[in-house]
Amino acid sequence: MTLNLGNLKTGLETPEPAASKETAAAADPVKYQHYKSSRASVRLISTAGRRITFINHQFVTCEQELIDYLDDEIAKGVPGITRGELLTREEADPMSAIKRKHFEEFKAMQEAERIAAAKGEEKDMGTTVSKPEVSPASTRKLGGNAAGSTSADAAGSN
Repeated sequence: MTLNLGNLKTGLETPEPAASKETAAAADPVKYQHYKSSRASVRLISTAGRRITFINHQFVTCEQELIDYLDDEIAKGVPGITRGELLTREEADPMSAIKRKHFEEFKAMQEAERIAAAKGEEKDMGTTVSKPEVSPASTRKLGGNAAGSTSADAAGSN
């Protein structure tokens, strides 16, 4: 058994600075092709044997092989599949859309709270009504409750 040490790093090299997600997304020229299906779930097998699965009427890819195959199938007249628009990485990621929506709602809520605080309005924390469980008039029922009787037994023993 031979071991190739040609690609082994010594640890003495200075690491390259990691790019942030924002700069990576901004510098990423990759576009994703969106395809739509009239059926909710469709599975196709490409001529190269690759599985193409439409989930919730959608399929998104950036692989040229799959794009060429689907474009050829659409040109041949495969029913129910249409070519959609080109998407960026952020648009193609469903989780980023959900995050963006929640962040916008959060920012709107913060802005509304800031405006209310500037006007001197207090934040509505709701109201609660607390009823004491033991009142001086009901202490004679404590013995029965402590002994393990139910509230129906205690109420019936009056």
